[in-house]
Amino acid sequence: MAEEKKISWATPIVIGLVVGLTVGILFAKRKGRLLRAELAKAKEENGFSGQILVMKNELVDVMQDLLKTVKNLAQRKEVYRFVRGAKKLSKKALKTVQIIVDNQ
Repeated sequence: MAEEKKISWATPIVIGLVVGLTVGILFAKRKGRLLRAELAKAKEENGFSGQILVMKNELVDVMQDLLKTVKNLAQRKEVYRFVRGAKKLSKKALKTVQIIVDNQ
């Protein structure tokens, strides 16, 4: 009997941070220097909560841009055909797996 590997509670958090940072860097609207300056100003004026607010607003902007990009991609015919084809293939794969499982 194979041992089950336990996933640490920190693993999803680390993965989320890495993905979030990557998306943030790829879709950043302005240079890091400008954002750091705004964060420093917010800290002077409102402390840590000011910095949190700036980061939240920046993340909201990035996510809105990402959503627009995904919507634009989804409207392309090539993407639609790809997704439709992927759905068909996944249904076939699931049927095959079900047949294999049923025959064991």
